[in-house]
Amino acid sequence: PFVKRAEKESIQLAIHIIGDRALKEALSAFSIIKEGNPLKHRLIHVQIATEEQIKLMAHLKLRVSIQPIFYKSDREMAFSRLGPERFKNAYPFKRMDEAGISLSMSTDAPVESANPFQNIHAAEYFFDRKRALYMYMISGRLFENRESIFPLTEGSKADFFLLERELLSIPSNELDDLEVSMTILNGKVVYER
Repeated sequence: PFVKRAEKESIQLAIHIIGDRALKEALSAFSIIKEGNPLKHRLIHVQIATEEQIKLMAHLKLRVSIQPIFYKSDREMAFSRLGPERFKNAYPFKRMDEAGISLSMSTDAPVESANPFQNIHAAEYFFDRKRALYMYMISGRLFENRESIFPLTEGSKADFFLLERELLSIPSNELDDLEVSMTILNGKVVYER
């Protein structure tokens, strides 16, 4: 009923999903979505998903916000609780991406570090850095129905940060300790080192 009501009121839902049972419940609820629906419902986490569930998420055009940093901190615990067979469906981030599901990334702070570079480092278990950066910097903005920031032009209300080094060329083992030199939000400097 909550999905039906949200659809009626034009409310985009964002639902936290960790396990496959919770995902099964959510997908059942979202099965009422009509073709061509303009709402961009989102699932957050989705740490376990079967191939069938991934296909259904893609069919329903659900968006998923992932936190690859959990793979670094939780995978041993997840393996011990899930066992080898169910663990095969854990951390399905690459499979979701390959299925055409629109993905964004977030840190899930304060559960994990708010440092985005640690999450980008963890994402490299699943994606190349360019793909991870797109999910982190562009997809999240689009998930929130904010306008695209491209092309970046004078007078744009852009959100971005500056580093002393080029992000794509920094070795993976140096990402965790990377520091931002400047942050601009809505075209205004809000942090400068």
